[in-house]
Amino acid sequence: MFISGHNVRCDMSFVTSESDQKKKILGVEVLAQIEARASFDKLNLFIISDSKVLLEGAGTYLVTGVGVYSSYRKLIVAMTDDHEETPAPLQGKLSVMAEQITKFGCAVALLLFVEHFAKIPCPSEIDQGTPAEKA
Repeated sequence: MFISGHNVRCDMSFVTSESDQKKKILGVEVLAQIEARASFDKLNLFIISDSKVLLEGAGTYLVTGVGVYSSYRKLIVAMTDDHEETPAPLQGKLSVMAEQITKFGCAVALLLFVEHFAKIPCPSEIDQGTPAEKA
């Protein structure tokens, strides 16, 4: 949380996938705007973990959580836990289709192997004649 400073800008592209820099607003200013019932669109005082801090300006910020307690880590854990417990309907259908393709591919490979193996002549079937006799 941005506490004091001026003209602080952060690059949060790692988290938000947006390449533009975000200007941070002091916590006191945000509180004043909330009390004045201003719009919440531009109130940006939080600095999310794994973002590049202080690309411009100077300031002090308060760290409220690190490691597994950071907001970014909680978001990642929530996203990965959700998918493992209940797969999406499309994911289930794709898994079934991948299994069917695997079985079909193995069957075709086995069939081609047997067909190719059957074409190889046995040593007893090879013509033992001379080249003149074969021609």
